[in-house]
Amino acid sequence: MDYNSFKSWLDSYGKAWRTRDPKLIKILYTKNAQYHEKPFEAPISGVKSITEYWSIIPKTQEDVKFDYNILAVNKNQGIAHWHASFVRKLTQTQVKLDGIFVVKLNSKNKCTVFKEWWQSQKIKRA
Repeated sequence: MDYNSFKSWLDSYGKAWRTRDPKLIKILYTKNAQYHEKPFEAPISGVKSITEYWSIIPKTQEDVKFDYNILAVNKNQGIAHWHASFVRKLTQTQVKLDGIFVVKLNSKNKCTVFKEWWQSQKIKRA
């Protein structure tokens, strides 16, 4: 793993989220990837389950924005500070997120382990 491979992966992740396309998420992970959304809960295991988790996004979110700054990369993992926003379709509430990713990629630039920590802020739109 190097800076460019991590950047490429993050760009693809961002595109998948912005376009709300779970099929794009599916190609980012290995068959047996571990997706840790919350540190005290069991990870989502396997690309099929990860894709199912992401399939909710097109139904619940719109106007998605995503950006990141790479903080560190070594041969084993990359760390990025990210921020995102979207509008919840049902309530028209804007949600802002700020977080950290720790990502492990294999030699084919597919994620084997994904961990995230984030905080959210909800703003009711007028």
